[in-house]
Amino acid sequence: MAPRARRAYNSDLRRQGAERTRQSIVRTAHELFLAKGYASTTLKEIAEAADVALPTVYAIFGTKRDLLLAVFNAARLGTVSEGLGHEHEPIEDMLPQPSAQLIAAEVTHTRRGGAPVARIIGKAAAADPHIADLWERTQAARYANMRRVVQAMRRQGTLAEEVSASEAADILWTLTSNELYELLVLDRGWMPARYEQWLAKMIDCALFS
Repeated sequence: MAPRARRAYNSDLRRQGAERTRQSIVRTAHELFLAKGYASTTLKEIAEAADVALPTVYAIFGTKRDLLLAVFNAARLGTVSEGLGHEHEPIEDMLPQPSAQLIAAEVTHTRRGGAPVARIIGKAAAADPHIADLWERTQAARYANMRRVVQAMRRQGTLAEEVSASEAADILWTLTSNELYELLVLDRGWMPARYEQWLAKMIDCALFS
C-alpha cells in the first residue's frame, strides 16, 4: 500500500510541476508577443526567458501558433498572472439568467486581457493562413456561444419579439467583438468602465424586450 501512495503523490507533484511550467511559458510568451510582436518573437527566445528547454515548449504546445492561441485564451480569461488551472468561461455565468449588464460585464472582463492579443493575432493571420484558420474557428465558437445566450434569453422571455434568434445572435456577436473593443478602448482611449456601460445600453436597446 505504501508504494502506491508514494506513486500517487509523485504523480500529483509531476502534474503540478508541469502546470507551473506551462504557466511560465504562457506568461513569458504573452510578455514577449506584446513587446516584440508575434513574427519577431521566436520559441527559442520564449524558452530562454521562461528558463525551460526548447523541446519542452514544443512538447507542451507543438507550434508557435498554438502557443499564441493559448496566450490569447489565458489573457481573455485573466489567467496569465493568476495561473492557468482555474480557467472559467464567461458563457457559464451568462447562460442561467442573461441580462444586458451581465453580458457587458463578462465581455469587458475578457476583452481587457484578450483584445491586445487578438490584435496581434489579426496581424499574424494576414500573413499566416494557419493562424487565420485557428482564428476563424475561435470566432465560430464565439458565435455559437452567442446563439446559446440568445436561446437562454428566449427561454426566459426577455428577447424582444421583433428580433429573430438568428438576427439577435448576429447583433450580439458583433457588439461583443474584440474589434469593437479595440476601436473604442485601445484606439479611442475609452476607459473599460465606460465601454461596459455603453455596451450594456446597446445590448439592452437592441435585444431586450
